[in-house]
Amino acid sequence: MVAPSDADRSAPSETDVPIEAILHQTAIEATGLEDFGGPEYLPGLRAMVRALETDIGLSGEDLLSAAGPIVRGLIGRLYSQKGWKDNPSALERPISAPLFITGMPRTGTTALHHLLGWDPGFQGLESWLIPNPMVRPPRSEWEGIEHFRTAAETARAVTGPKRRAHWVDAHEYNECQGLMLQTMVTNSFGSQRSVPSYDSWFYAQDQTPGFLRLADQLRLIGASSDKRWLLKNPSHLLSLHALFAAFPDARVVVTHRDPVEAIPSLCNLLWIMRSERRGAPDSDPRLIGRRELDNWRRALDSYEGVKKQYSPQILDVYQRDLVEDPVNVVNLIYQRFEIERDGSAQALMETGAATPTTGQAAPEYRAEDFGLSDELIRARYVGYRETYGFAA
Repeated sequence: MVAPSDADRSAPSETDVPIEAILHQTAIEATGLEDFGGPEYLPGLRAMVRALETDIGLSGEDLLSAAGPIVRGLIGRLYSQKGWKDNPSALERPISAPLFITGMPRTGTTALHHLLGWDPGFQGLESWLIPNPMVRPPRSEWEGIEHFRTAAETARAVTGPKRRAHWVDAHEYNECQGLMLQTMVTNSFGSQRSVPSYDSWFYAQDQTPGFLRLADQLRLIGASSDKRWLLKNPSHLLSLHALFAAFPDARVVVTHRDPVEAIPSLCNLLWIMRSERRGAPDSDPRLIGRRELDNWRRALDSYEGVKKQYSPQILDVYQRDLVEDPVNVVNLIYQRFEIERDGSAQALMETGAATPTTGQAAPEYRAEDFGLSDELIRARYVGYRETYGFAA
């Protein structure tokens, strides 16, 4: 499928048509490819564009500049479609008992992902493969591949607060959120911009198709490996029913931390990530606070129902335990899900437990910086805090 024609569109406005065409053409020119697959991503693309126009008031070059996530999703679709066409047998590969890490951001998901990633018995999503899915080449070949070199150069260029707060190098495992961007149904868009109309649309969507597409992308990337998948994405907490629909034998670790600590930390991270857009129409930090306070309450409320249904496949982990004794937390995960490992994996993870992932400087932010307060967060998460022992 090439860029959608007028016949593919459902009652587009005069503004939507040229913007859609430009975004698709940008992706085509960046890749030399034209097949975007089926049209199921178009409603999300249009919802993103409308939000940039109506929620933020962007138009013209400003609108096109802000549409970077859309173009990245389109580029990813082009590479995925090419990969499946070139490797049709990949779609027949089973994905057996993948291990997912999720939880509210800033609760230890990244640290746990990093630690488990030391086990050579797992395969994961290397950061450089996410924008351009392909069958994972042998490690010895990566330096000769343009996509890898570009990703490595981009990662090296990131310095200062962004790198200290949360950054992943090209060769390291990253979140699956970048792959799920291809459906245009993603929490990451609302995290990056203050777009309440898109959020309203997003919350109403069934995310099962996105997880099914994710499964097919894992089959492609992992076509040369039979190892168990290790995956991580905090946003999966919003849609665990859909995750289990696509991965019925998944094992899921959910991390927990007092929202009084986690919510301001998340808001600060998003504020740092938006630093280049300070002064933009949606750059008020209070917009971040308002959105994330409600977003993760929604996620945690939905989690309780999923947990009752899939309890044998879910393990709760506390961030404080991960800080105090990370190796013990890993051992609990392996025992609960009956994951085998050899002695070398144990030694490597003990090394990983002693390797910091980011700086541990004292926080330089307060809840009030984002229009919140500790009291407001406690009130909004009262049930969760009582259930998980944070109200004591």
